Amino acid sequence: MIPGAIILLYHRVTTLDRDPQLLCVSPANFESQIQWISDRYRVAPLAEIGRALAEGRPLENVVSITFDDGYADNLHQAAPILRQYDCPATVFATTAHTDSCDEFFWDDLDRIFLSPGKLPHKLEAQNIDLGESATYDGRHSNWNVLDESDPTPRHEVYRRLTSLLHQSTIAVRSELLNQLQTWAEAPRRQSHRMMSSDELRKLSNDDLVTIGGHTVDHCRLSAESLDVQQSQIQLNRRQLRSPAAFSYPFGTRHDYTADTVRLVQLAGYELACANFGGIVTTASDRYRLPRRIVRDWSLDQFAAEFDRWITPLRDPALTNQR
Repeated sequence: MIPGAIILLYHRVTTLDRDPQLLCVSPANFESQIQWISDRYRVAPLAEIGRALAEGRPLENVVSITFDDGYADNLHQAAPILRQYDCPATVFATTAHTDSCDEFFWDDLDRIFLSPGKLPHKLEAQNIDLGESATYDGRHSNWNVLDESDPTPRHEVYRRLTSLLHQSTIAVRSELLNQLQTWAEAPRRQSHRMMSSDELRKLSNDDLVTIGGHTVDHCRLSAESLDVQQSQIQLNRRQLRSPAAFSYPFGTRHDYTADTVRLVQLAGYELACANFGGIVTTASDRYRLPRRIVRDWSLDQFAAEFDRWITPLRDPALTNQR
């Protein structure tokens, strides 16, 4: 029994050769997880949780399913399984890469650094500080770490750049990615694309799936000016035809601010999801809803994780996690 609601956070339902961010759940594992949930709990739309919080009504034994980002496999792999088990879900979509094969920065870095093949020995970036391990003179940064005899340096560059770009503004991120793409000449992949406009419309026409906002560029909102935050939130909402729910990109408490929450409210959103653990109760803030990330777990692993999430909730003092 859940003394409230648990919101699950997925990203992708697919199988890839590499998944360094642990975003993918295989179709087989996803189906077993969804079947297990639907057999034990009431799977409710996210909007129902928002209405209950707005009206002060308690929730009990409720699970809600969400996806972040808007990968194409949400339509082609996840939606048929959700339909099979009659489970509603919300997909929070970005819009910058709609109708293109552009990838998110973490996928760009995976494609450039972790794919097989040779790279130029020296990585040089103009006007970008690559961090403490780089030599930096204010104009150029260099990393001499691409030793082709050992793949480990590539992973080190991947990890450092992923952290750097997570914390960067959209402008800095875009400049560095453009330089890296020119440097590496690595072709983009269909396997990592976002949904097209037609696919977004098709998914939104499914009465089980609701589309939510996730900014235009999947930016770290706390790193941007208020004007940029407002533009990212409002333009994304207009492009998605005014959805009711929003999800903060990355979503930890460091990735958005109180001003961000206010801008989400002013944009007309009725609720917003974050990315920290907890259970939704009547004490929860509907603009900072906790979620539990789901990984590519077998059914036994998933059930054990779910039990771990619920066990501390037997103590009422621990149920109102914010």
